[in-house]
Amino acid sequence: MCKFSGILEKTRINYGVLKANLATDFIQCIKNIIGGFRTEQRDTIRRSVDAVGGGFQYNFISFNYTRTLDKCVEYAKTEVEGLGRRTYNGCVYANTIGELIHVHGYTDRDMVLGVNDETQILNMKLFENEYPEYLAQIIKKETN
Repeated sequence: MCKFSGILEKTRINYGVLKANLATDFIQCIKNIIGGFRTEQRDTIRRSVDAVGGGFQYNFISFNYTRTLDKCVEYAKTEVEGLGRRTYNGCVYANTIGELIHVHGYTDRDMVLGVNDETQILNMKLFENEYPEYLAQIIKKETN
């Protein structure tokens, strides 16, 4: 485990204590997501929603390296009834929680900081003599 990951481990949230509140609050945020938009945007979203049949599946993309959103999604899935149902053309459909994708990976197993390729490293001498093993570790496309 890297030093940064160890620091994060020490500042970990006790999710078990917060589980019920996290699930309920997260579901409420999902249900009220449209409230964060301007009026004209809300109207456009409502028209789009009204035109779609079936239930809604909420999927998530995270650019964060931690597992905080993972826990919110995990706990919300246990309370998925809170997302409610919707009626479309006389049929009732359940809303569900789908997948969470971590675009950049996680702090405990993926590169957090780095460069795209060798052209972004100004002083390659550092890697030639003393630390050649770190070169592959600092280039994201080789590490991730």
